[in-house]
Amino acid sequence: MRTSLSDLLATGRVLLADGATGTNYFAAGLEAGEPPEFWTVDRPEEVMGLHQAFVDAGADIVLTNTFGCNAHRLKLHKAQARTYELARAAAELARKVADGSDRPVVVAGSVGPTGELFEPMGALNHTDAVASFSEEIRGLKDGGADVAWIETMSSPEELHAAATAAIEMGMPYVVTCSLQSLCVRVFLNVVLQDQKFYPLDKIFLAPNVAENPADLLGVKYFQVFSPAQVAGAISGIFRPRD
Repeated sequence: MRTSLSDLLATGRVLLADGATGTNYFAAGLEAGEPPEFWTVDRPEEVMGLHQAFVDAGADIVLTNTFGCNAHRLKLHKAQARTYELARAAAELARKVADGSDRPVVVAGSVGPTGELFEPMGALNHTDAVASFSEEIRGLKDGGADVAWIETMSSPEELHAAATAAIEMGMPYVVTCSLQSLCVRVFLNVVLQDQKFYPLDKIFLAPNVAENPADLLGVKYFQVFSPAQVAGAISGIFRPRD
């Protein structure tokens, strides 16, 4: 059954997203170094089967098999020209499973990082990054994804590029970030103080603090804040290590 992420959030209940996709693919026979995105066309039954298993387990949100489906990642396998094809096909598989459910399920188009460094440390620039993400998100949208799920970002520049691409493609988007604890303050400052580039209505703070939980004292897990509230709070959520 099709729905939107906004509608699911409006219910006020806890929502479950899938996870451990790569782990499950390895268990199903994916080899180290093999791009899981190829399974979308080479072994679609495995991809749909995993989506179905997540839905059967209660997932409200299923992510497409496209974490590395951008030209920069796919070029490692000489498949950069297949970005749109693979993204659209992956969204179509997830869409079939979601539409076959008797309850609302959101298809989130997974958009992972490029693996490249931005200028001046690397060769990637904003224009090229936006173009790369746009091609992927266009395929996800055409394949039936409900939202762009921009995930595991650790660079403000890359987040900016991916968010820009989602906006240009007319897709609502969610962002998740992967940060070392010492980077959190800088990252949040950059993102939250530049709202013209990051037009976020709500921010869900749900940090993974497995490494140094004390570094994020004061954060309320899975609470919703306005950007202004978060910007005003970040100076107080850290304390020096003993």
